[in-house]
Amino acid sequence: LQSRGLGDVYKRQGDAVLRSFGQILRHSIDTDDIVGRFGGDEFIMFLKEKDTAEAIKCVERVMELTHTMRAPDGKQPFSCSVGIAVRCTKGDGMENYAELFARADRALYEVKRSGKNNFKIDS
Repeated sequence: LQSRGLGDVYKRQGDAVLRSFGQILRHSIDTDDIVGRFGGDEFIMFLKEKDTAEAIKCVERVMELTHTMRAPDGKQPFSCSVGIAVRCTKGDGMENYAELFARADRALYEVKRSGKNNFKIDS
């Protein structure tokens, strides 16, 4: 969710926007998945036992619903930039969560540098 400055521009309404986005995330995942606000305008999703295709479907659903959101003034649509890291749970090369998060974070910033409102997979 590209919400930089939400609090500055919309004051308390910015919190309502973040809560609405949180609802979109919660309704886009399965019951055994986890989602939460990581800080500022960044959220994190842990999709348990999903392959790359399933992760993409989930992200596309989130992005589609995000595009229906409007700023409190009713004019500005929101965009969503996503970085995805796929973790292999088989074999000896299993990475830890810090490494996985770092890959997802790099993918996210590549999307933001390339124009936002998209997603990138680092698998």
